[in-house]
Amino acid sequence: MLARWYATTFEALRVRDYRVLWWGSTLATLAFMMTRTVQSVVAFDLAGNSTAVGIVALGSGLAMIFIGPLGGVLADRLSKRLVLLFGQSLVGICFTTIGVLIVTDVISLWMLVALSFVMGVSFSFIGPTRQAYVGELVDRDLLPNAVALSQLSMGFSRVVSPMLAGGLIALSWSGTGGTYLVMGAILFAVVATLSLLPASSPVPSGKSITGDFAAGLGHVRDRPRLLVLILAFVLVVIIGMPYITVLPALLENELDQPSETIGLLFTVEAIGGLVTGLLVAGSVRGPNAAKVMFALGVLFGLAVIALAIVPSLSLALVAVFFMGVGLTGFQLTNNALLMMEADQEYFGRVMSLVMIAWGGQGLTALPIGMLADRIGERPVLAIEGAAIVAVVLAAAFAFSVTGRGASTTAYPPPPEAKPDPEAETEGAIAGGS
Repeated sequence: MLARWYATTFEALRVRDYRVLWWGSTLATLAFMMTRTVQSVVAFDLAGNSTAVGIVALGSGLAMIFIGPLGGVLADRLSKRLVLLFGQSLVGICFTTIGVLIVTDVISLWMLVALSFVMGVSFSFIGPTRQAYVGELVDRDLLPNAVALSQLSMGFSRVVSPMLAGGLIALSWSGTGGTYLVMGAILFAVVATLSLLPASSPVPSGKSITGDFAAGLGHVRDRPRLLVLILAFVLVVIIGMPYITVLPALLENELDQPSETIGLLFTVEAIGGLVTGLLVAGSVRGPNAAKVMFALGVLFGLAVIALAIVPSLSLALVAVFFMGVGLTGFQLTNNALLMMEADQEYFGRVMSLVMIAWGGQGLTALPIGMLADRIGERPVLAIEGAAIVAVVLAAAFAFSVTGRGASTTAYPPPPEAKPDPEAETEGAIAGGS
């Protein structure tokens, strides 16, 4: 049983090029996720309120909303390795710049917002390109597992990043400035791994950029379930993820804890997500994947409601653990189903529509932060949680009564057991690139 789980969970890592991309993506995501901790602390320290945290998130959110669709089009038109090289280099430069500004004590809120906007532009290209690249590097029968493993690496990074960021922030010789410098060094190391990957060869469509974007929208329109999956993901993220905005104030005002404790909450949430990812990564291509996705989405909403009412830090940790279970499982299964519903030539554009969720999160973070300053953190969290549950239940109903439309690709069944799969997979992973 254990050997079969191990083989199916990590099966896509047998593909050498995907393995290289996966390790690079894991390191990049580690640095990206560290931003959640250090950026919140810097913004809160600069202004002392949740509105400032929301304003900084707004910078990247605006960029991802308006630039995201272009990132998906370019991911389908250009060499994906080249797009990743440009985007990840730009993020590394931004991290390093913020670190220098903090160390030299000239950082200001508007500088943080401006550089957050630039990073949002970069993320608009990196996100859809990385997912579309996965579709080129593995066969379609391995695609759901490859997408799930990409989400699993995000779960791993979410476990490690708060501890790493929080530890670096706490060190007297490092602080927030040194943390940003470390994040920049990680991104430049990731850029170096791109030389190990093959250059992709996109097939020109013969259309303009706007024509390609319109074709991508038409592809989604013709596949109703694809549309439901995208809308469910976007709404859950833009409603649910801004809970991060109110966490520093919740800790200080309601739980009598320093704002830096946010790193501990993120770590526990990420552990819940990592556990879920390990359990479901090998089974995201079965007929019950959608049911699992919606159940986990409801769990996420209920856990947010629980966070709104818990009286102590210990119970808050229990709530965020189940938030991680629900959110990560929902994202993982959703992204795998998206890639199976879409045709390969549209992968970049489809995933760019999903990226709107992360931009929308930045937009909703500001009003949620302002509302929390006005009515309190607990009522805001309760509203968020109830809205998440309502959205997921509505999406589950729509998905159940909607046909697959023009898509004719069947979900591949889980692989058959192979002789001695544990040894074979361990050898493949240990082999590196």
